[in-house]
Amino acid sequence: MSFSRARLSPQKKLEILKKVFEEGLEVVSVCRLYGISRFSFYKWARVYKKVISDKSQVISKEKILLKLLEAKRPRGCGHFRSIKGKREKLVLEVVLKNPHWSSHQISKYLKSYKNGSYYISNHGVHNILKKHLLNTENLRIEFTGKHPVRSVFSARFSDYEKYLVLQEAEKNGLTISRVCRKFHISRYTYYAWLKKYQEERTIASLAHNRPRGEDHPRFVGDKIRKPVLDLVAANPEYSVHQLHRQLAGISGHHAIQNLLLREGLNTYDRRLAYAQSLPADRQVKVAPQYVPEIPVYRLRHLIAHFATVPRLLFANPKKGIWYLVFGILPLFVFFLWIRLLLGAGPGSSTLGMIFASVALTFGLFFFIYSMKYYITVLMVLKLASSGSANPPVKTDAGNSSTDGNTPGVEEPVSVAGEILARVSNFLHLEGVKAHLPGGLGSQRINPLLINLEKVELEGERPFVSIHVALYNEKRVVERLIQSCTSQAWYTPGNKPGLEESYKPGLREGARRANYEVILVDDSTDETTEIAKQSLIDNGWQQSSACLPARQVPG
Repeated sequence: MSFSRARLSPQKKLEILKKVFEEGLEVVSVCRLYGISRFSFYKWARVYKKVISDKSQVISKEKILLKLLEAKRPRGCGHFRSIKGKREKLVLEVVLKNPHWSSHQISKYLKSYKNGSYYISNHGVHNILKKHLLNTENLRIEFTGKHPVRSVFSARFSDYEKYLVLQEAEKNGLTISRVCRKFHISRYTYYAWLKKYQEERTIASLAHNRPRGEDHPRFVGDKIRKPVLDLVAANPEYSVHQLHRQLAGISGHHAIQNLLLREGLNTYDRRLAYAQSLPADRQVKVAPQYVPEIPVYRLRHLIAHFATVPRLLFANPKKGIWYLVFGILPLFVFFLWIRLLLGAGPGSSTLGMIFASVALTFGLFFFIYSMKYYITVLMVLKLASSGSANPPVKTDAGNSSTDGNTPGVEEPVSVAGEILARVSNFLHLEGVKAHLPGGLGSQRINPLLINLEKVELEGERPFVSIHVALYNEKRVVERLIQSCTSQAWYTPGNKPGLEESYKPGLREGARRANYEVILVDDSTDETTEIAKQSLIDNGWQQSSACLPARQVPG
């Protein structure tokens, strides 16, 4: 009779001891019968004799024996190396996203996920898969089919998953109670999602309003993270309690513990390795302090500028006076400003006047910079207010004339007219008039009344490719797709080109769009699913060759 080497229960151990001490069987035969060593038997026997010989015990001695004969070594979830919590959930989420991955591929991904904070060896991943009966590819694919929307290990629904839950009752015709039982949610939660969705009819409206991550008011930023990591690098032997005592008033005990867990520094060995990996501060020799000296030739160059202005006053008085005025004016303004500050009344604030002066100075510079726009607008308005003139008429003498003017006599050109002519050439108004239909190019027109919608481009319209890069833009991706696919850029003459859409009801002879839209999405949230759903709702079809690869969470 053979027995497996599985661990014996306390009841089985007590039964073996009674075989020897009460029934009188030999130790060797009993050990051979149950497949145990004599060393283990005598170790249990010492406990048995000690309890039996103690006459002061009032409670049942059998209960005491069963308690003492229990195995001391922890197993299962009680073992210190057991994998549970977030790491176990993460393995199951990876299986849902990538059921074809083996345990080696899952372990390799966890090594790079969040700097290895949730790393599990291949043996640990295999034990988790075996525990949940997912150790073969077929079992993992079947597990994925049973949880198409959300796994039972997820903490919350994503925005797209909430949308799919609402579609279960709307499209599949299921009752709300049945849908709630299927996805393990309450009807109160379902109606709250439905109310939010009916207001905007977008997936982004189902977003969770509670701030998370960096948006949370109690987020541990660099203001707390840097002092904690500096203290860990200086004292890797400190525990969480000691770090909290050193950083009293800066951060709480729970925040420090979570920070060390996220950074992978929750054990002494990891903190020691982190401290040793940091570069040591090298001692740099300090150069001796010296007093700088200005060479004579540089001093001569500095003083030469002050000698130039008096010399210009005698050689070229006009130029010298302007140099003198612009040189003294800043000093005079500074003197008046200091006098204004010192002579302020008792009720005024010196600091406030300094800030007001700085603001006024910057505002003056901004005003001077913006003057070019004001002057340009005024010139355009002046050009527009001159009105439109009649076209020139040919006379018998071969000279052109306008109404009210004598042939052959040129009108005097004023300075304002010359400036407006230069502005007209600068703004290319002559080029605009040359392309206007109906003979308007020969007339002077009001540029403010030009309607560019009437201007038609001549020649073939080139093919345009619109490239849009997306990354976690779940709130704007629907409006972005709608605006990009609504361009009025068609092939002239209904020539063969890119079809405006792949809608099955496109009639023969319809105008065809001469552009394409390429969406490049590298999002880590549900932006990709929202974009696909928006295209499907608008009647577009999806090619099987362009299906995006399934992404891994995180």
